[in-house]
Amino acid sequence: MEYRIAVASSDGIHIDQHFAEVSDFLVLVVDSDRGETRTEGRRRAPAVDAAEGETGRSVTCIGTDIERLGRTGELLADCRYLLTVAIGRKPQAVLLRHGIDTLETDGTLDAVIPQLNKYVVGRSHARAARACCPDA
Repeated sequence: MEYRIAVASSDGIHIDQHFAEVSDFLVLVVDSDRGETRTEGRRRAPAVDAAEGETGRSVTCIGTDIERLGRTGELLADCRYLLTVAIGRKPQAVLLRHGIDTLETDGTLDAVIPQLNKYVVGRSHARAARACCPDA
């Protein structure tokens, strides 16, 4: 089974960015059966429509702009997970409505993705067992 992951990474090696500060997302395709990961590319975060917040300062991050959040959800809608150092509750809820589970973590992709894949495979096997044998 293949699935996509969006990653808040500045260098393609580390999960090192807060969701609200990402200018582009690294998108990876994981083949859970083979345990292989390939880079699909980068997707530019929706453009900032600078506005003034209550403090009079420019509001330029994804997490404070509900329209931009929606566009980000659409941009990443084919991704099953988003890996980021941190994400607020509002952006997390918007992404979940687009079918994207968010995971706050840091570290290298080489360390985190195998752990995520174990989780995904485990969930997949549990779902199959429930569908096959609901009384088991």
